[in-house]
Parts: sequence; structure tokens; C-alpha cells
Amino acid sequence: MGTLRVAQRLDREDISSYKLIIEAFDAAGNVGTQLVAVYLRDVNDNGPEPYTVPKFCIFPENTPVNQQKTCEIRCTDKDSPEYGPPFNMQLDQNKWKFGDYLSVTFDALGDGGNGSMTIRPLVVFDREAASPGKILEIPLILTDRAERTNHCIRSCHHWRRE
Repeated sequence: MGTLRVAQRLDREDISSYKLIIEAFDAAGNVGTQLVAVYLRDVNDNGPEPYTVPKFCIFPENTPVNQQKTCEIRCTDKDSPEYGPPFNMQLDQNKWKFGDYLSVTFDALGDGGNGSMTIRPLVVFDREAASPGKILEIPLILTDRAERTNHCIRSCHHWRRE
């Protein structure tokens, strides 16, 4: 009888299972082998990670608001589904500075029921204007189904329309 110990921390998101061949032998030269399968159970060690659709959230300058497309913020989570979606998403109101320029709304049914945020411009952007700047940061508080929270920032840009 023996004990298996790990030499370092194991992470299910890297490798979810291991198959080990254990070999035992005695002084008389007898050898025995046994296959041991180790399956790692997930813990909620990863928070939601945001991404935007399209990949870059860009609003052209000098374009009327009603002609602008929207962007969507969605999330992924490396943890197993029991710790993943649906996600709750909200603006970090203590850090949010661009409410006069962007509408950011949460839709619990967005992204197929996983939750998403829709970004819409509220003004016609002008790159030469001092305010709001060329990059607008959206501070987010993201929470997964098991209440793991991640604070992060996504950005929107506006660019010169050619």
C-alpha cells in the first residue's frame, strides 16, 4: 500500500485528468503494475473574462448616432459549466466617466442566455475634440453563476472616417 502525492499544484483548466502507471516491485524481483486514473474536480478559481463583438469596439467619427452599429461585451469562463454562465455584468459606477457619451446596458438573455452588455454611442464623436478623448474605458464588474467576481476594463475607440 502506498500514497500518491503531487509535486506541484494541479489545475483542471490546464489538464483535467491524468493516467498513471504505477509499478511496484519487491526484493525477490516480483513486479506488478496498476493503471491509476486521476480526475480533477473543478473549483471556482477563475472569474469571467470579457471580450467584445466585434473584436474591436470602434465608432467612426462624424457619423450620426442612428447610423452607428452597436458593440456587445460577452464573457467566457475557464471553469466548468457549474461555475460559468450565466454571467451578471454591471458598470463599476465608481469608475465610470463616459455616461454622457455611451449607453451600456446589461441583457440577462443576451449571448444565448449567458448575459451580455450592449454599447451604443449617445453622441457624434469628433477625434479632434478634447473630450471625451479617443479611447473610452468601460469599467466592469463581472460575476459568474457561483458568485466569483472579476473587475476589469474594456475600451471603445472612435476613429477618423475616411
